Amino acid sequence: MAFCKDDFEKVSKILLKKTCDDEEFRSLCLSDTEEALKDLEDEDIPEDLNIKIVRNLDDHNNLPDENELWVELGEEKFCCRYKFRNKGICSTYMV
Repeated sequence: MAFCKDDFEKVSKILLKKTCDDEEFRSLCLSDTEEALKDLEDEDIPEDLNIKIVRNLDDHNNLPDENELWVELGEEKFCCRYKFRNKGICSTYMV
């Protein structure tokens, strides 16, 4: 399945809201992303979307896969950046 910018933005906003409301969830996202995402099973997140949560996108020079979303949960609690690749072009956006 091909994902679009709106899909990635929606998932990023879901993660941002949950991490702002729940400090324990935020810590779990950074330590064990797969376990943290189990808490979001009721959310409308596509199953075949791979999500990688990082502290700093700039530390990751390689590119995400086509179905991969990288979400940065940095020091600022109420904002995050996300990166994805679409048709060979890698884009980074702020939520």
